[in-house]
Amino acid sequence: MISYVDMDVSKIDGIAYCFIPQVLVMSMAEKDKKAITSANLLAIKEDDTKKWTFFNFNKIDQEKINMFLPEFSGKISLPPGLEKKTFVVQKEDVAKTVDHLMQLIDESVKKRN
Repeated sequence: MISYVDMDVSKIDGIAYCFIPQVLVMSMAEKDKKAITSANLLAIKEDDTKKWTFFNFNKIDQEKINMFLPEFSGKISLPPGLEKKTFVVQKEDVAKTVDHLMQLIDESVKKRN
C-alpha cells in the first residue's frame, strides 16, 4: 500500500479531516503477476483525541457522510475518485504502473486545491 502524503488537513467544528488516496499492490496466485488498484481513505480526528479514524472512502457517498458525520453535511465536497479499475501487470511493470497512478493522483489532488 502506498499512501499519497502531500495532503492538507482541514477542520470543521473541531474535527480534523483529510482524504488520502492510495495505490494498492497485491500478490496473485500467478507468481509473475501483481494486481494494482487505487483506493481512498477519509481520515478524521476530533480535537480531544490523538487517534485518527479511517474510513474506506470508496464506499462512502454524500448521503452516508451526512448520516455518519452530520457536522460535515453541506460543508465538504467529496473528491473525485480515480477510475476504479484493477490492473494486472507483470512484476517487472509494477513500478511503472504505480508511478503512473501516483501521477494521476497528484493531478487530481492539485485540481481540488
